[in-house]
Amino acid sequence: MKKIYYHDYSHEGITFTYYYNEDGKVVLIQYHSSNKKDWLAKIEGFNPEKINKKSLFIEGQFNDYFTHKKALNLEYELLGGTDLERSVWQALTEIQWGETASYLEIAQKVNCSSARAVGNAVAKNPLSIVIPCHRVLHEGKNKVGKYGGGSEIKKALLEVEGLVLP
Repeated sequence: MKKIYYHDYSHEGITFTYYYNEDGKVVLIQYHSSNKKDWLAKIEGFNPEKINKKSLFIEGQFNDYFTHKKALNLEYELLGGTDLERSVWQALTEIQWGETASYLEIAQKVNCSSARAVGNAVAKNPLSIVIPCHRVLHEGKNKVGKYGGGSEIKKALLEVEGLVLP
């Protein structure tokens, strides 16, 4: 297994740790309020090391996202997920900056009969922000719903992208 590194990031109350491999591909975003590290710990050989030089590029991307309102352009590697989860995560990457989709719309896109199953797959997204699950809202597109980092962080991410919800 490739070596995994990590670095903490914080911007105006949004705090998370990002994990990345030696190729500089992001493999996990973990809000400090989530338990996704437990998921990553199940991967054979997982033994993260604190920061390497690739972190500067990744951190620059996050700075551009939050400060300059630019879409992220990070390479990533998915280290898990069922076929449904991976198809949902792929569909999330197609939601453009400043746009949203509902769980039902994603379900239709991936040919899944259950918006709830899609919601469960979205909740397991290991790459929040990079794979933009914050752009998925409940039907009607004005109810934020749950988010791995909390609903306030989800609202803040949408505001970064120019969307203000009630």
